[in-house]
Amino acid sequence: MKKSILFITILFTISLCHSQNKLENEILEAYDKSVSSQTDQFQPIIDSLKASFIKTKDPIYNYWIAFAMYRQAILSMINKNDNKALKILQKGIERLEKSSNKSSENLALQGSMLSFSINFQSDLAAIISAKANILYNKAIQENDHNLRAYLGVGRSDYYKPTEYGGGLKVESFLKQALNKPDKSGNHALAPTWGRNQVYYYLASYYKRENRIGEAKLFCSNGLKLFPDDRQLKELKKGLGLN
Repeated sequence: MKKSILFITILFTISLCHSQNKLENEILEAYDKSVSSQTDQFQPIIDSLKASFIKTKDPIYNYWIAFAMYRQAILSMINKNDNKALKILQKGIERLEKSSNKSSENLALQGSMLSFSINFQSDLAAIISAKANILYNKAIQENDHNLRAYLGVGRSDYYKPTEYGGGLKVESFLKQALNKPDKSGNHALAPTWGRNQVYYYLASYYKRENRIGEAKLFCSNGLKLFPDDRQLKELKKGLGLN
């Protein structure tokens, strides 16, 4: 896969939702501040999360450390520091791999980070994509209510070349994702991100397949929930929606 094609996969803006927790909000705000100020605002948050993890041993903090590193890697790529981005990703993935907690959310996040790493290792795209999909499938087996796991499969298939069987799972898995709750567990700090991306990729897929009516419907429905989402707003223009 070409980097220019994959670039869009990581330029998503995760809109805030009503059930979003404090840690998730802080990380996303750090990303916005980092982009606007062109400085890395993540390290204080990551250090704080590491301290909380050491103190409490609660694996949810390990998850958010990896997620913060995921966003930090996105920022590094935007700032044209691909080497730094890959190193950050590798550290975050290693943290999740070494964790004794193999929860559905950890597996799905690890898959997302692996998928993103293709941007910097395009020669290994097929191998990495296969590994990511194994993780997504394990995540679904662990908890079939995990929106982010279904998103991972659908998004991966969206970018998979048709000559390699791509495009066969996009619609099914993204529609299943829409039927899942924002949170896949009861932990107060459980993640909620991803629904806006589901709407975007589903609408974008329909546009690509020239199913314009369905593309407009899902783009409009997505914008009702996430009116500030950048990708959905750009897609709206491309669909000629008012």
